[in-house]
Amino acid sequence: MKHPMNRFKDIPIIVSNAVNYLSIHGPKTEGIFRLSGKMQTIEEIKTSYDRGVPIDFQNETEVHAIAGILKLYLRELPDPLLCFSSYKQWIESYCPTDIEGTKHKMKVLLGQLPTINRNILALLMRLCAAITVHSAENKMTFSNLAICLAPNILKAPDESLTLALMDAGTVNGVVAMFIQYYVDFFGEERT
Repeated sequence: MKHPMNRFKDIPIIVSNAVNYLSIHGPKTEGIFRLSGKMQTIEEIKTSYDRGVPIDFQNETEVHAIAGILKLYLRELPDPLLCFSSYKQWIESYCPTDIEGTKHKMKVLLGQLPTINRNILALLMRLCAAITVHSAENKMTFSNLAICLAPNILKAPDESLTLALMDAGTVNGVVAMFIQYYVDFFGEERT
């Protein structure tokens, strides 16, 4: 998927448009990011963006399709948000029994990411944190969101299925930390 940029925040337009839409329509939508959107709608949106045709998501009624296009964008990045080159460090940083130590290590790694990756991650995690505020209604806790999004955010460089399966819990844990401790990592309150 091509990435035309939003000139104001240096965030790809498809990401900012999807996040803006999902910030309004996603928090109270049951199964957001877990339930699949209509594939035809997702493909139409992808094709339009690849051709440079802007889409006004505000006219879209298929919330799960917008969540699906955002996941597709993340999945198709040539290098994931938490870069291939630092995959091992992200995996090694996570220790579920040492939350403060894990947060410290993750903050160091976060500071080493390219600015665009860090900005997209912050925007996405802010959305996820806002979604978790309504988890009783939408059934999406921070761990449920991490399960749905983590494989698109942190991937092993060789795409080894064995390694992916071995590290799945840790990969999910890293992303769950970003959501659960959003304010600690990104310094903004949940909305």
